[in-house]
Amino acid sequence: MPHRRIESAPAVAYALPALRERVEELLAAGTLSDFASGHPEREPLGGRGQAWRIPAPAPAPGASPFWAVRHYVRGGSVAGPLLGDRYARAGVPRPFAELRASERARARGVRTPRVLAAASYPAGPLFRRGDLVTDWVEGATDLARSLFRGAAPDERYALLRASGAVVRTLALAGVEHVDLNAANIALRATPDGWEAWVLDLDRTRIHAQPLVSAGVRMLARLERSLARLGASSGTPLEAAEWDALLAGAGDLNDVLRHAHDDAGPA
Repeated sequence: MPHRRIESAPAVAYALPALRERVEELLAAGTLSDFASGHPEREPLGGRGQAWRIPAPAPAPGASPFWAVRHYVRGGSVAGPLLGDRYARAGVPRPFAELRASERARARGVRTPRVLAAASYPAGPLFRRGDLVTDWVEGATDLARSLFRGAAPDERYALLRASGAVVRTLALAGVEHVDLNAANIALRATPDGWEAWVLDLDRTRIHAQPLVSAGVRMLARLERSLARLGASSGTPLEAAEWDALLAGAGDLNDVLRHAHDDAGPA
């Protein structure tokens, strides 16, 4: 892993080598999310957690001029209200787990924003809090907003095909996103068509090889998400649009069976 460890009491963090000194300076003054939330040019982002886009306070080779900074906040009807942004100290801290999963997924060909820095902070004797900084994907919008905010029919088909293809890419790479939904697939238009990115990899499972069951589970989660959003927006997907999603994913059993024959990624 190219990231370098930083210990700036009470925080522990990892950052790309080019950003290490700047991240260490920011941690000496507080948390990364404190810096982002107080930045005069911050732009709040959507999603369950607290997230902002800010101008990058330090350059990184090949990086965007913006950072996406996310403070982890729990979901769920029970744990969310009770624990808020606190996570148990047991196990690998959430931001470090996402950093590791992101690096492994990228190495296997999954398009996901590069993690620039990850930080964990103590929250009493039993809990931690965490922040993650990723590269900003310019021009990308999540599938939920792209699909249910006035997209033309032809565009909806293209968005759904690209999103289905993400499921196939993940499954072939042995990367199981256990909460794949319309909010953590981001798409942007390119001269070659829609380009899809996968977000929020903190609970991702990395398998030794492709799994048919993982692909099927991810596709089912994405379908449930789209069905809920379609119902709440009053614009449910039509049969041809569901077909476009499935066409993008392809025949998972055939694709993954062939990958198994080739032994899959190590």
